[in-house]
Amino acid sequence: MSDFGNLEKKAEDYVREHPEQADKGIDQAEGFVEDKTNHQHDKQIDQAVDAAEKHLGQDQGQAQQGGGQGQGQG
Repeated sequence: MSDFGNLEKKAEDYVREHPEQADKGIDQAEGFVEDKTNHQHDKQIDQAVDAAEKHLGQDQGQAQQGGGQGQGQG
């Protein structure tokens, strides 16, 4: 489980540094999965994408607002 935690930390750091690329990756993954499942599970995929964007958006919002922690630019 330590490996997963490390991977998650790296992913969160990447998203903070490259939010536009992370969003593009999520969109591409969404389209890929929808195509591979023949659009039979689009509702569930949309829910997963919304959850991922919400989670990542919270992290991005804190970094962009300079929430007193991290690398806030100002």
